[in-house]
Amino acid sequence: MTINLITPEQHETLLNIYTNYPALSLQNTGYEGIDRSKFTDEEKAADAKVNEMLSKSILGFTRFQNFRLSKEGIVSLRIQYDYNADYVKKYEYDPNGIRPFTGVGYINLDELLNGFVD
Repeated sequence: MTINLITPEQHETLLNIYTNYPALSLQNTGYEGIDRSKFTDEEKAADAKVNEMLSKSILGFTRFQNFRLSKEGIVSLRIQYDYNADYVKKYEYDPNGIRPFTGVGYINLDELLNGFVD
């Protein structure tokens, strides 16, 4: 996964959204998701802001699903993204008939600011 690191201000914005809009968080244990049809206008705007920020940061980003807090207290974002986006970008064409494959992944909020943890 290729990411363009976010600024400290963007990190703070995402953290504030996580804190102030609990409807965007879910401690999912499987494939369940958030019912966005029940969002208030403010929650819809916060959701749109997260999607906008992540689309500019993560190559192949498709959709933000929810925030999730780990047992260790680490805020993560559950996202959908194209697993093949790095390959297609590298070769700038599709020589092997590679098609987009959208899957679910998690990224630690701090990794968006500081890069991946080893």
